[in-house]
Amino acid sequence: MPLAEQLQERLQVPVTPMSLMRSTVADSIVQLAETHETQVILLGASRENLLSQVLHGNIPLEIAQTTDCTVILVRHADFGEVADA
Repeated sequence: MPLAEQLQERLQVPVTPMSLMRSTVADSIVQLAETHETQVILLGASRENLLSQVLHGNIPLEIAQTTDCTVILVRHADFGEVADA
């Protein structure tokens, strides 16, 4: 099952995959947020080493520095046991 379908099933919200073409990943995310007038950007945090950050840049930092949106980094999310409110 494709990832988008898995997320939609687990989160019970619409998930729409799309391809973005910009010069960098950060530019793509910021442009998408601006196009949809987003207030919050939620990013999964990775455990990149220093060499990887030097080669690819610190994407969350670049996004945070180039957008007016609130940027939230999530280190790990476990959707296995969600209690009903």
